[in-house]
Amino acid sequence: MLTYEYKIRHKVSGLWQDAGSWLCWNSKGKTWSNLSGLKNHLNCLFKGWSTLDPENWEVVKIAVIRREESSQSFEDFMIKHPTKGK
Repeated sequence: MLTYEYKIRHKVSGLWQDAGSWLCWNSKGKTWSNLSGLKNHLNCLFKGWSTLDPENWEVVKIAVIRREESSQSFEDFMIKHPTKGK
């Protein structure tokens, strides 16, 4: 299954934007799994900051291919309770 994730990269420094209401850049950054979360983050930033340089930012769309590697029986994940009435 193909899905997309999103990150914000600073074109000058090459760093990635981190999550939160503070403008923070680092080597790992935050990955958003949908556009609505990314847009919400950007709206929060623009409401709270007057000295942003968005002309130096770019949104990177990352294609992620998810595949099933193995499967197990549902019972394997059930919690085993001691037998009542011992």
